[in-house]
Amino acid sequence: MGMDCNLDIDECTSSASVCESTKWEVCENSIGSFNCVCERGYSRTIDTAVCTKDTPTPPPQTSSRQYLVYVLVKITPFASKGCTAARLKVPSKYKEDERKAIQMLSASLPKGKRIIIRDIRCGSYIIDAIIAIDNNNAEKASLSVELEALREGRNVTFGGEALQLDEITINDRKLTQTSTSGTYNEKLCEVLTTISQCPSGQICVVENGSPGCRDEIKDNLPLILGLCLGVVLPLLLVLIAIAIVVYSRSQKRDRRPSSATDICVNWKESFPVTNLNGFSRVGSSHMSGRNQSEEFPYSPYGSYDKAGFSKNFPR
Repeated sequence: MGMDCNLDIDECTSSASVCESTKWEVCENSIGSFNCVCERGYSRTIDTAVCTKDTPTPPPQTSSRQYLVYVLVKITPFASKGCTAARLKVPSKYKEDERKAIQMLSASLPKGKRIIIRDIRCGSYIIDAIIAIDNNNAEKASLSVELEALREGRNVTFGGEALQLDEITINDRKLTQTSTSGTYNEKLCEVLTTISQCPSGQICVVENGSPGCRDEIKDNLPLILGLCLGVVLPLLLVLIAIAIVVYSRSQKRDRRPSSATDICVNWKESFPVTNLNGFSRVGSSHMSGRNQSEEFPYSPYGSYDKAGFSKNFPR
């Protein structure tokens, strides 16, 4: 300390080799002093002063009512120099950063979620965490909204310091701010389906700002068009062909004579009868309105009497 006891001197930085006498030891500063402790991940046994590696922590125990989401967050502080490997080796410093990480994730999550920090690494800050939620659709939807807010860069503070989110990995799937080019709802559904896949036959739909899995409504228009073109259209063509055949036959039946008398009348009207002189004689049907004893107006042999014809038209 200084002369007025208000300034602490960090012996760990002023003397780098102060705790190098024992392997896996690091210097931990305290007010007015310092301690040589085993670095994080190691501990000193009672029987010996040697630091030995700790037994790996088993994964958290869960019940069927809980659902675990594995989240890896990579962040870069704006103001400070960021994370250093030497700092994270000191147990007290690691605990301090662990507390900041839990506060950051807690600010982004609904209250009541259990957060377990598995590891903090450097290269910026890499926070490896497990988020335990209740195993129901409402909790998954709520977590999706909060993790999307975290991905978009909202609610990202580390010990009161503003941070830049580089990337977030959910259940081993890396998501960046530009990993999905689409609407906010599409990005929200990407997070939800990364947390938990929708069952077969369902898709993610956002309703009132909350994503959820709903039954897929399939577009049957291509199927309907296919049925129309494959079944209805050929049937329509057959009906049109049948109508044409029926109409053609009815037309032929209307033009056909109904009796032998009609055949004779039609033949006489088409081919008028001629007399011996080569001149047409008018059929009886055309003479109904005339005087049958009337002479024809002209004959090359003179009158009908001289030609040997009776001027009376035979009945």
